[in-house]
Amino acid sequence: MGMDNLVAYNSPEEYVAAMRAALWDANRPLAIKLAREAIKHFPEHEEVQKFDYVLNPPPPRVVPSTPEERQRVLADHEWLKQHRDEYKNRWVGVRNGELLADAASLNELIERIGSDNIKGVFLTAIY
Repeated sequence: MGMDNLVAYNSPEEYVAAMRAALWDANRPLAIKLAREAIKHFPEHEEVQKFDYVLNPPPPRVVPSTPEERQRVLADHEWLKQHRDEYKNRWVGVRNGELLADAASLNELIERIGSDNIKGVFLTAIY
């Protein structure tokens, strides 16, 4: 099946099978075209929606940060540069350039910080 002469399928299942076959054959351009066609004919079909979303994702949104947010990120990275050697092979949680906790694992770190307090915390493993 060439890309210029797409077959009109009669059901969403036929489109899904054709998209799977195209992907199996490493023909991503055909799978993309099929997904665009399928969503036009069967916009409510869950599997067609999934294929369309994966093969034709929406463009990324750019959400501008505030000067305060950028300052917090810079402070966290500065803390990391200054204390990297002290916390080698550890997980750390840093907010606004201050260490909140360190731990041997991510789960332990989240437990120490508290899952309710995790928003805005820079979590990373230091190697």
